[in-house]
Amino acid sequence: MIEQKGLEVFNKAIAETIKRAVCTIDGKDVTLPIHSVTVEGATFKVNIYLDDTVSGTVTKTKLYDKDGNLVIQRADSVPKPVEKNLLIVFQLELTEVSP
Repeated sequence: MIEQKGLEVFNKAIAETIKRAVCTIDGKDVTLPIHSVTVEGATFKVNIYLDDTVSGTVTKTKLYDKDGNLVIQRADSVPKPVEKNLLIVFQLELTEVSP
């Protein structure tokens, strides 16, 4: 059984490897910094903040590790008007699966 502290250690290690985000906006890939990463027990969140310098429809969001490897991606369909900010959140939870 993975102890609670073990879950925190694993999640922190995973979360620390994520270094950049790429959003596809109106068909163009836009590299964005990671706004924040939080780890709470078995769950970690990666937040990507799109400010008023970005607008269009977000159709895909990808996260890359420190070595440039694509580690997580998802399809989105979120309009992002210039006058509003947008926060994209990846929330993942590590769980142990018993045989």
